[in-house]
Amino acid sequence: MIVVARDAAVPIDDVAPTVAVWAVRTPETEMIAANAWQAGIDLTVFDSAAEPEATLLEIVDEVALHHGDHSSGAPVSAIRVVGATVSSAVQERFESLGFSRLDPTPDGFVAHRAR
Repeated sequence: MIVVARDAAVPIDDVAPTVAVWAVRTPETEMIAANAWQAGIDLTVFDSAAEPEATLLEIVDEVALHHGDHSSGAPVSAIRVVGATVSSAVQERFESLGFSRLDPTPDGFVAHRAR
């Protein structure tokens, strides 16, 4: 999961134990991350002053590097994005990373890897 909205009402602490979460740094995500790290949970916070779409385009390659074809584990088959919509630039970037289907959700979208 990638959370790029600073005000996203996403229960990050609920989903972090089951999926890797990358979230833009806010006071709330910092607090959640500190607790997650103590519990051995994979939650990464990152800095960005950009708008949500630009933030997503800045971070998605790093996420793909850590959780994609060249990661130490099995590559993810889907990535949930919270706080950004599917623009042509976003679709192009995700397709270049092997995610051919992007399904809109109320708070963003889910990108699915081609099988």
